[in-house]
Amino acid sequence: MAQPTKISWCLLTFNRADDINKSVLHNLNNLGVTKVDELIWVDNGSTPYEYEKIDRILKNYFRGPMAKVSFPTNRGVSHGYNAAVALATGSHFLITGVDRIMPNRWLDRMQQAFIDDPKVVCNSIYTDPKERIPDRFLSARDANGWTDALPFEARLIDRKLYEHAGYLRQDYGLYGHEDCEWGPRVLRVCKEQGWRSVTDEKLVAGHIVTTHLPEYHAFKAKESQDPWKYKLTSICQSNNWPYYNPWAIHTEYKPS
Repeated sequence: MAQPTKISWCLLTFNRADDINKSVLHNLNNLGVTKVDELIWVDNGSTPYEYEKIDRILKNYFRGPMAKVSFPTNRGVSHGYNAAVALATGSHFLITGVDRIMPNRWLDRMQQAFIDDPKVVCNSIYTDPKERIPDRFLSARDANGWTDALPFEARLIDRKLYEHAGYLRQDYGLYGHEDCEWGPRVLRVCKEQGWRSVTDEKLVAGHIVTTHLPEYHAFKAKESQDPWKYKLTSICQSNNWPYYNPWAIHTEYKPS
């Protein structure tokens, strides 16, 4: 794989203009010297009022090329990000979510993994990973500080990884957890191709919490009724998450 030559920032929105105002401004001001080359904005059915506010925010803060598409209804996280990736022209895709407050010089550090190790195809930043990291992984870092991990939360992804692993499944609900299925699929591809998906547990992002939304709780209840999805989510949220031991669990899952 190669160092990123063009980074496409894929941003998915659904209302919450005030939170987007905070996160986008903060994250753009803390990129480091690495720059975002284009912004791909997909709106998942925001109200007209919220959409107009988000449009003004993004045009005000981001000065580079921007492509945008707006769906009349919320068709889900997976559908939205898949649409953004399909529009992106970069060598690498950046997915952060509008509820992530990134650390200082975050994009510099994310890009550094691709420079340190040509086998890296994905680098992720987790939300408060020090609260969850299993002790056995503390000694698993390589010489440059990278630990092999499931691709979750904010991530910088080589286009070639999408070409081999495929897009996100679009039947995984409206409010996320789609990466619970995509993550193991990525690691299977990495094992087959000799690639790496990594993280640095010292790099921590903040989170604007939204789990109070009634729609979110309804989604979680519905997802838990599907035994296959429940199994995937349980594995990813066990002591292997956010860090992954490829010899501890299988990467192929079927309903029990």
